[in-house]
Amino acid sequence: MTSQADELRREIDYLMGRVKDLSHRLERFEKASAEPAAPRASQQESVASEVPPPLPELSAPLPPQAPAAPARTEPAIGTRIRPILPSGWEMSLGTYLLPRIALVLGAIAAVYFLGTAMERWGPHTRVAIGYAVCLGFLGTGWWLEGRYPLYARILYSGGLAMSYFVTFAAHFIEYARIIESIALGLALLAVVVVFWAFVAHIRRSITVAYLVTFLGHLTVMLATIRGEHLAPYSIAGIVVLALGNAYFLLRHRWYYVAVLGLAGCYANHVVWALTVESRGLARDFWISTGFLASYFAIYAVTEFFTPEAVRRKAVPTWFRTLFLTANSAAFFAIGSATVYHFENYSRGHQDIFSFCFALALTLLGLAYLRWRERDPLFNAYLAKAVTVATLGLAARYGSAGGEHAELSPWLAVETVALLYSARRSGLVVTRVLAFFVALVAFFYTAFVTFALPAAAYGSDLYWRFVVQSLLTVAGFLVASVLYQRTDWSIRSPRTLPVAQETLGLFWQLDLISERPPGAMPRPYGGLQFPFIYAIGGAVLYVTWLRVLFADGDRSLPLAVLTFALTLTAAWLASRPLGLAAMILSVTTLALGTYEISAERTAPAWLAMMATAFIFSSAVRSDRRLVQTNEGLVFHQHDVGAYLLYAATGLLGGCLLVREFTVAGAPTAHAAAALAGAACIAAALTQLLHRGALTWTATGLLLWASWAWLIGGDLRTQYTWHFVAFAVAIIALSLDRYVARLRLQQEVGPAGSLLIVAAAIVLARYIDLVAAPGYRFAWFALLAFGFLGYGLVYREIIAGAVAIIGAACASVWLVDYSYTPSLAWQALVADSLLLTAFWLTCERIAARWRSDGSNAAVLPLRDLLPYAAAALLVHLPWRVPLEGAYLTSSWTVLAFLLVAISLPFRQDHYRYAGLAVFALAIGRAFVDINSALSGFNKSAAFAVLCFVLLVVAYGYHRAMLHITGGPHGLAGQK
Repeated sequence: MTSQADELRREIDYLMGRVKDLSHRLERFEKASAEPAAPRASQQESVASEVPPPLPELSAPLPPQAPAAPARTEPAIGTRIRPILPSGWEMSLGTYLLPRIALVLGAIAAVYFLGTAMERWGPHTRVAIGYAVCLGFLGTGWWLEGRYPLYARILYSGGLAMSYFVTFAAHFIEYARIIESIALGLALLAVVVVFWAFVAHIRRSITVAYLVTFLGHLTVMLATIRGEHLAPYSIAGIVVLALGNAYFLLRHRWYYVAVLGLAGCYANHVVWALTVESRGLARDFWISTGFLASYFAIYAVTEFFTPEAVRRKAVPTWFRTLFLTANSAAFFAIGSATVYHFENYSRGHQDIFSFCFALALTLLGLAYLRWRERDPLFNAYLAKAVTVATLGLAARYGSAGGEHAELSPWLAVETVALLYSARRSGLVVTRVLAFFVALVAFFYTAFVTFALPAAAYGSDLYWRFVVQSLLTVAGFLVASVLYQRTDWSIRSPRTLPVAQETLGLFWQLDLISERPPGAMPRPYGGLQFPFIYAIGGAVLYVTWLRVLFADGDRSLPLAVLTFALTLTAAWLASRPLGLAAMILSVTTLALGTYEISAERTAPAWLAMMATAFIFSSAVRSDRRLVQTNEGLVFHQHDVGAYLLYAATGLLGGCLLVREFTVAGAPTAHAAAALAGAACIAAALTQLLHRGALTWTATGLLLWASWAWLIGGDLRTQYTWHFVAFAVAIIALSLDRYVARLRLQQEVGPAGSLLIVAAAIVLARYIDLVAAPGYRFAWFALLAFGFLGYGLVYREIIAGAVAIIGAACASVWLVDYSYTPSLAWQALVADSLLLTAFWLTCERIAARWRSDGSNAAVLPLRDLLPYAAAALLVHLPWRVPLEGAYLTSSWTVLAFLLVAISLPFRQDHYRYAGLAVFALAIGRAFVDINSALSGFNKSAAFAVLCFVLLVVAYGYHRAMLHITGGPHGLAGQK
């Protein structure tokens, strides 16, 4: 509404300015017509004077968020307007996307045309129509090739696709089948693919090459799935297609066509392996592995011999790395599955397969290093070789499903050894290998710990697992510290002969020492790898807990390592270790909450010790006690302090609730204990982090309120009554304590939550203790109390709580008034007290409005009279008064509302009184058909008439006073 009003104001200002301008112009024209004609020599000046001046500035300038539209310049008469030629995205749309859309539409039209002709023509005619459409595409492409070569290639692609699918329909679609032999159908599809591969070569069309690759692999897949006697031999077609992709890459430099062929080769091999039934013989294994190795070798060798211009300029290094990664990963994954599948021959030789593949990758990397010395892909091959060799070690020495996990600490120690070697030698490759070994160690250890059973305390296997877990976690943490405390800038090459974007990536990965121009800064100050190592160690420690500790005993070792990492991070000024400690803190919070509150609970002493260690970590992060430390930057952040102190309060609160829970419900003693813990937390704000401990105290007190609300029915015990008032008093006292410490900016709405908690507890206490008929009167007194609290301490939330509570009590009273057992005396007391509350609120709001201190009460002030009037209207209705008594009572009420509007200077009282008058009049007419006596009916109408006359007289006097009648202000001359 405000934006519409502003828009209207701007339009009015513009129109007023326009009218003013037109008035000035009209005056000039009238003066010019009264003067004699100017000489011819000054005609141009007079014409120039007739040009209207620019519009004057508006009286109210337009706001910046709604700028005026730019003026439109009209071209001169007779000037030829040149059309604007399309460019940019529009040109791309017209030359690239639209023709392809046209092809798709043409294909769809053909399909529908064939479908329409299904019942009328035979299959030969349908196939002929399909080939005719193909010839149409091809003929049009041939005709336009000289003028529009790109468009012609698109039409050739459409003809290729159409010819393939028409040939496909000649056997595989029933209503167009004219070839019954599947071998002949597949042979014709192969002929189409070969023919169009020749066309792609002759025409040098990469679009046709894409379609040839896709349709060729589709043909092989059809031969595998649909041709039962052809399926064992269809794998040879995959090799042929791979060789064709290699030719396209080496001859025409179509790198991305080879990428599509790579995906098709491995996908078709998977389909072939799942379709062709294997007898588990060694011959079947070598056939499958041999063809798989041929795909890998074809694409790896082809990439190696790709022309220099393609490798250096046409294709970015990251995409080439992704290509060789896809080739290696697909071969290793499918090869590993093949080795595992032949259980009678090769299942136990997974390590040999990994070592052989690692050797092949190493040779390829050395070949790039020897003959392509400036090509960075040798690093990628060597890194993958080390990864695969490590997986071979895991397959040989690791046993995920058994009782041993010796490989995990070995890999962690190998990571530290490689990092130390890179520190001494300065080789970047060794540093990269260390990271990949750590990556393998992480996933392998996570898998092992997931599969291992829990070990019994004190057994030989248990202590073996303890040693393995400590070595593994320590290896990651030592690697983090070693990496951070090493100056890699003096051990890294200044730059590398790679593309600019790759050089920027190497800079961010801390692999070169000189920052390239335009490169982004290193993330996390170059500490991303120490962070990764530290987080990995923390996560692996959590995974080992399931094996080493029983359910219910895991929160203490987590809290111990959290505290130990906190001390170590402060000692070594290591941010990565500090972050790992924070991650373990969150894990301890989640796991400790579960263990303390679950049915299988942790012992009380263990929970207390875990809470103590978390509290010790929180104290170490408090800047009021500990100086700023680089290693505790996450702890000393406000979020970290709040989290640690909140974790302490949550764990301690869970323990208190558990100890004072009976029959699944917390008792009043639990609420009292939580309230006492809240007082302790509030007292600690004098020494420790004020904001965090204030929120902790607030949370504990809210928890105490919740425990008291859901606790068992203990109203017969004095403790239950005492705790209710104790929780409310402590909540309000903490609110005053927070306000006195001036922590509003640190704790936000903490005081508001405390006030709400006190109100809810007291309201629930009244609901349970007070007599049913008089509870609403007590609610009104409670609302008066919080209203006074808000006025004394200027707490708006207390006033809001009072108003919301009184509104709920008023609605509940109206509903409860229909209870037959409610005495009319109680209804009168309840209604009058709530009405007094609403009138008091209206007077306070009116005073607040008069001094203009708070505009938020303006809408509320106008609604309060109606709330009071509604309760007073409802009271005689439910007392109940009948007939004339009800009408008369409403009439008197209406008169009182109109009368008090004069001294209160509140129009809405008068409006409410007029509404009640309407109710009284309506009720009077209803009573006409009732069984009342004539006297009662006449009395009702008489009272109503008299009161209305009095009110009308008052309005009459007011009118005379305003218009200046005999006694008005205007008549006093």
